[in-house]
Amino acid sequence: MLISYVPFDETSGYIEDVVSLSLEMCEGEKTSESIRSQIIKDAYEEGHKGWIALCKGKVVGYAYGYHCVKKDVKRSDLEPAGEHRAEGIYDCFEYVELTVSPKYKHAGIESTLEKRLLDETLAHKKEESV
Repeated sequence: MLISYVPFDETSGYIEDVVSLSLEMCEGEKTSESIRSQIIKDAYEEGHKGWIALCKGKVVGYAYGYHCVKKDVKRSDLEPAGEHRAEGIYDCFEYVELTVSPKYKHAGIESTLEKRLLDETLAHKKEESV
């Protein structure tokens, strides 16, 4: 089984396939329209980074998040209520979603998608510091 990986952003031709996979995974908890609108909204978000896993041209997984540099992300938004709250986290990566088809579990896709997102974020951070 050969898995290939392509970037996922607002110009991706795979958005409908991502919506279908997400709909399959949420087992009727959401409508395809609500999933589509959230994924498209997320894809246009500043700092969006994402990857899609393909097997024979079919979307079998995806992961995305945001590199939050210019946004004022408060730790209170990231930590459960009641824990220490510190203001002003300005440079972080918010991991939004990771989904892999059950047929492709245990094939290393999850870890590869995660690694690609983190590597891309670290590479961006290095470019900024140069």
